[in-house]
Amino acid sequence: HKVAMGSSKGFAWSEVNLLGPGEVLFVPDKENELLVCGQDGCLKLWDSKTEENGMSCSVSERKTVEAPSSDGFNCMAFHPAGDCVAVGSNNRSVIIYDYPSLSVRSTITRGEFAIRHLQFSRSGSYLAVASDDMRLRLLNVNDPSQISSLSG
Repeated sequence: HKVAMGSSKGFAWSEVNLLGPGEVLFVPDKENELLVCGQDGCLKLWDSKTEENGMSCSVSERKTVEAPSSDGFNCMAFHPAGDCVAVGSNNRSVIIYDYPSLSVRSTITRGEFAIRHLQFSRSGSYLAVASDDMRLRLLNVNDPSQISSLSG
């Protein structure tokens, strides 16, 4: 799998190879930073730079952290404040990383199946977690207790 970054003019591309599907997000308020997660169990922060002529784009890896366990990552979501990112894994855990240090802030384990999608509420107080067990869980971020669970 590859991530392609185009310049603002859309003519030139720079590609980054990834191991397995995951997710790619632009860092909030940082137009030239990408955060990538994948099945290799790594979280990678990339810098991109578009040349002055707008015709070429280069991408360089700035930081890589490996998952606390050997399971891969499937999805991620930035907190609205931009100071942390939640990452969902195959081992049913959501790992909250501080940004930009990418150090582990906390780990929340819920459910019995892989985490497939994450989304913070606008206030950042709650985290919606969808997994392969066909459940959507709403978690309190400050107290990782489960607020509610929906199935369907």
